[in-house]
Amino acid sequence: MNRLTKSNEEDETELPRQSGSLEIYHKNNWLPVCFKNWGRIEMDVVCKQFGFRAGATSSEKDETLMDSYSMTNLTCTISENRLDACAFDALN
Repeated sequence: MNRLTKSNEEDETELPRQSGSLEIYHKNNWLPVCFKNWGRIEMDVVCKQFGFRAGATSSEKDETLMDSYSMTNLTCTISENRLDACAFDALN
């Protein structure tokens, strides 16, 4: 399961479903997903999982999360329907 959360404390409390920081639910915890070096395929897999046909990533970084990303080096092949079906480094 994935969700989008506010990027920082200055963001509005309620966000539209289509914006925010990406997190994945793993072992009863919400963990941040690093989107560094994502291509169109990875973005399309995530957008498809959220029910969108297309989307875009933002280059904004939440500096408070830089050392705490739990899902990194994500690589998808477009055949995946879910983010956790793509290849990635192990979740912590």
